[in-house]
Amino acid sequence: MIPVEWTYDEFLTFVLIYTAFADYEIFEEQKELITHKVSSKKYKELLDYFMQNDDAINISLINELKNEYLKSQDDIDNMLDTIFEIIKVNGFVNKLEKETYDNLKFILNM
Repeated sequence: MIPVEWTYDEFLTFVLIYTAFADYEIFEEQKELITHKVSSKKYKELLDYFMQNDDAINISLINELKNEYLKSQDDIDNMLDTIFEIIKVNGFVNKLEKETYDNLKFILNM
């Protein structure tokens, strides 16, 4: 199922896109934080890939790739910290974002 060889930053970007889209919209502040990890072109490619998949495929992809990029609990904790930064960038955390964070925390720690 893994479509391509991604770098860690590309994987992180995909996870952040997934997170930012929790409330069905990626805000400009979120995009700015995400694009610090990869180029605008790569962001667009990853966003397009994300949008063409359904939620189950995106979650499966994250679940499959996590072991390749997250080798320790510190790696997981660092990613969760970055995920939370994306969620709180607009000043508040809504219910969908909190649920997405909790789901990702569960998946990444499995």
